[in-house]
Amino acid sequence: MKRALSLGIVSSVLCLSVVAHAEEPFTNSKATVGVGVGYGVYTGDELGADFNPYGIGFGVRGGYTLPANVYLGGLFEYYLGGKEEVAGIAEVSANIYQIMFEGGYDLGLSPSAVLRPVLGIGYSIVKAESCVEDQNIPGLGSVGGGCQDTGDSKLGIAPGAVALLDFDSVFGMAAVRYNHIFVEDGNADGILLTVGAGMKF
Repeated sequence: MKRALSLGIVSSVLCLSVVAHAEEPFTNSKATVGVGVGYGVYTGDELGADFNPYGIGFGVRGGYTLPANVYLGGLFEYYLGGKEEVAGIAEVSANIYQIMFEGGYDLGLSPSAVLRPVLGIGYSIVKAESCVEDQNIPGLGSVGGGCQDTGDSKLGIAPGAVALLDFDSVFGMAAVRYNHIFVEDGNADGILLTVGAGMKF
């Protein structure tokens, strides 16, 4: 307990020291717009061992950094999801897309590097499709299959961090976030990794 408390105090002091000595971020008083590609790693286990409703994703992020280094912006991202066969007669697929408001604080690590802790809050839409093949059942004959679509939107939060590197006319970015979706049953959480590029105005 004492060790954990000591580590917490040291970490807090180091964080305050970094903030106190941080340079003005190159994003200060500027709007930024960027696009990215990423991958979402599913952290649940209810949908199957090899099933990932995230997978490869694409996103657009934009916002404005106030003079006090406070960042306010928004994010839209779409994940292609994955598929899983069930007993060789059915196939289930699902994917996730979401729109979020993001708030953060820009820390200038150098004249060309910014670290932005962020918290995203918004809605995540989980879409699923289940398809059953036509079956020939003894005594009943041929039984037709078909597909059924379902979708639901839920509140989600995504804490994480974004790193930005300035190249004058454009900047590169990399982000990592933990995505928590407030579903009633099961777990739709994921770890989201993104790389991309953008422009500042």
